Amino acid sequence: CEPGGEYQKKLVIKNLANEVQKLHYRLPETKFFSMGFPEPFKLSSGMTKVLVVAFRPIKKEPYEDSIEIFTAKGSMFIPIKATVPSTELAVPAHIDFGFWPVNESTTKTFVVRNLGELPAGFQWE
Repeated sequence: CEPGGEYQKKLVIKNLANEVQKLHYRLPETKFFSMGFPEPFKLSSGMTKVLVVAFRPIKKEPYEDSIEIFTAKGSMFIPIKATVPSTELAVPAHIDFGFWPVNESTTKTFVVRNLGELPAGFQWE
């Protein structure tokens, strides 16, 4: 996501109870996430409601907030996050070559994994 743009995601709420649920929600607290006006709504058993969450970043950095959903039986927080893609290489903590004579060569195979979201190159010198 680029700063200055607007990005939208859908939050789908489904009633898994066997009875009609009356719900309402609290808007995210930060100015970077926004939603429509939080009017109460009812969901019959098995029905869904789609809420659109808009994100407007001003810097390329991680953002976090939450949406609180209220029912007659209590409330729950749904975390909303915007992360910055990164590379994260995972290599073994140590590589044991065992005993080997001085001035001789040996090889050892090991796995390098990219745990991040972006492609990464690797070179050993």
